[in-house]
Amino acid sequence: MPRLTLKEITRITNGKLIGKGDVLIEHLLTDSRKAFSNEGSLFFAIKGVRHDGHSYIPELARENAFSSVIDRKDFPVERFPHVNFVLVDDTIDALQQLAAWYRRSLTTPVIGITGSNGKTVVKEWLFQALSASAIVSRSPRSYNSQTGVPLSVWELNPDAGWAIVEAGISLPGEMERLQKIILPDYGIFTNIGLAHQENFQTLEQKTQEKLKLFSSVKTLQYCMDHAIIHSSVTADERLQKVKKVTWSRHDNMSFLYVKQESVSQSETKIQLIVRDREEKLTIPFSDSASLENCLHIACFLYFHNFD
Repeated sequence: MPRLTLKEITRITNGKLIGKGDVLIEHLLTDSRKAFSNEGSLFFAIKGVRHDGHSYIPELARENAFSSVIDRKDFPVERFPHVNFVLVDDTIDALQQLAAWYRRSLTTPVIGITGSNGKTVVKEWLFQALSASAIVSRSPRSYNSQTGVPLSVWELNPDAGWAIVEAGISLPGEMERLQKIILPDYGIFTNIGLAHQENFQTLEQKTQEKLKLFSSVKTLQYCMDHAIIHSSVTADERLQKVKKVTWSRHDNMSFLYVKQESVSQSETKIQLIVRDREEKLTIPFSDSASLENCLHIACFLYFHNFD
């Protein structure tokens, strides 16, 4: 993660500084329950449906010398002379702007993952697989929301060989914001289903929204057997020049073709065709979700020439 002065952060977020500008900031926080690291912490006071982060500042100020990004112009900053403030138009926008600024400074290749299910599992398993040969940085737990993604990107290791970030949406229009923060070089679309469907008219609409994450990737990986994903990718003009890395149980023209599966109670043996040669895998799972997640991992590793 970077270290910036509060003055630099004010410039990046187009804010107004109230307090000391030479304070070095390392940690970004949106949860007042998290441990503060004195003046090195920057608390974003975010207003939600059932809470307002500004209301926690008085309690925090009793025990900590820290800095906070606020967007309430009527907030009584004069009551807290030992707290530094950055006043912005919108705290979530400011958090995202700051993370996007840091992402643009990174040279580490970033893998962006989205889908209805399996995002976190695929991210964690891919992290384990890639860590055998490189330093890998990834988003923590299931940090894939409008606030979780920028916090994740801020923590990426600039010296890593790979970075993996997952992205989730629940409303139309959200993915464009996350794409600008993650800027993935490589994309994995796990699957599409009914999760968070209430705010989308059709599965096709939700699929098209999720695909916006991959508007500038070099490669996009997905399973061709998800017909809605395949048809949406094929029809998306923004993805025409993106290389498709596909796997399938039914189409032997895919990059990774699952020729045969032998499922037992505790494991699955798989015969694959990859680059015109046959490969064999034994996976210690037999449920369909785990098999799909493992095949996403295998497809990525084979394409990038990992053992």
